[in-house]
Amino acid sequence: MPIWPAYVTHDDLQNLTFSVAVDDAKLSFVSNTDMVAAEARRQYVTSRVTQRLHQRDFRFKVLAAYHSQCAICSLRHEELLDAAHILPDTHPQGLPVVPNGLALCKLHHAAFDRNIIGIRPDLKVEIREDV
Repeated sequence: MPIWPAYVTHDDLQNLTFSVAVDDAKLSFVSNTDMVAAEARRQYVTSRVTQRLHQRDFRFKVLAAYHSQCAICSLRHEELLDAAHILPDTHPQGLPVVPNGLALCKLHHAAFDRNIIGIRPDLKVEIREDV
């Protein structure tokens, strides 16, 4: 039976173990009398993010090549656009160069990365049949 929300509270890399704390789902809707618990749930945690060093330059060049619009829907709001890799960085030919990039809005980028949509060599967009 799934229990949520659950949080990783400790990570022991030496022993390859971790600890998980489970929140009480009943407390998700807290009354005014339990504001201390409610405030504790609103705290932030610090996380570490890994970003490719070339990503900023790659994004700038790809968006310029696509005139700052999504290759699929033509959305022109730069803050909602990403530079998507056609072949991922992990692929031997997945270089961070414009010919390996697509300017996609965040929705189409997510769908592309999850193989929900694809773009054929003849530039036709294909949508997965089960969607």
